[in-house]
Amino acid sequence: MDQVIGRPARLIGWSDGAVIALLVAQRRPHLAARLVLIGQYFNSAGRASGGLLDDILGSDPEAMDFLRQEHDRVSPDGPGHFPVFCEKMISMYRAEPELDLTGLAAVDVPALVLQGDRDEVTVQHSAAVAAMLRQGRLAVLPGSHLLPIEGPGLVNELLLTFLRDGLPAAGC
Repeated sequence: MDQVIGRPARLIGWSDGAVIALLVAQRRPHLAARLVLIGQYFNSAGRASGGLLDDILGSDPEAMDFLRQEHDRVSPDGPGHFPVFCEKMISMYRAEPELDLTGLAAVDVPALVLQGDRDEVTVQHSAAVAAMLRQGRLAVLPGSHLLPIEGPGLVNELLLTFLRDGLPAAGC
């Protein structure tokens, strides 16, 4: 980012991408101008139960078949690599991320924490994340973990408004 962009950037991360965006803002604050963190818990206390993640962790045949098809379609390692990929993915989901939310207070850029009301993360967790971020705001829209796909018009308008102008002050 230093070499390609050369200035602070607006970072948008969805799901695991939200963890990456947050880690960039924490570890390299000069690279982040604004943050949008979509549909992600930052420690296991924020994981909602009964969602897609539970299907994957429980090796639900339908969820696993979907993942296998998508993996096989794009994997440079070929279809035979799916069991290795799957084992690593499940291990990661069981153990990560485990970020201490108190460390978020060091992030001092406008930040929007966005999620669906039926997402893989609890609303309480997202509210705690937004509260810990010095300039954090929370938005909960109707939808699941696939919120950007389910409601692209609403999500995109919210993101454009936030990235361009910010959001109204809290309490408005």
